[in-house]
Amino acid sequence: MAIVISALRVYSYLVHLPLALFLLGVSLVSMFGVSHTLQTSLLPWDGRTLRIWLFWSSLCGLASLALAVAGRVRFFFALWATAVLAMLFRGFFLTSHTFADRADFMNGVWVTLALFVAAIAAWLPPRKR
Repeated sequence: MAIVISALRVYSYLVHLPLALFLLGVSLVSMFGVSHTLQTSLLPWDGRTLRIWLFWSSLCGLASLALAVAGRVRFFFALWATAVLAMLFRGFFLTSHTFADRADFMNGVWVTLALFVAAIAAWLPPRKR
């Protein structure tokens, strides 16, 4: 059982690391790029507010991930994973976001399920020493 829990925890780290890096990259490109407009239907912010939220939340995500991998304060990473899941679920299914076709909808479902498993794995208790 310990192997499964460890594998799920690593899965959670491997899902959230590229996500946090991607969000950081998007926010930095938006801040320092030619076009300073940033807009998405998945998140409740737009423009400058969205850039700020993406920048600081991605830094918080990377910090919480680093702390969790180091074995310290895993609670913050679990909060980050849950917040990401909640924002994505809200953006995909509880707003006016529209999917282009059935395949696009299924991609949204699969991404949400992957983040759901990652969030559950983030809340799993640490291995006993």
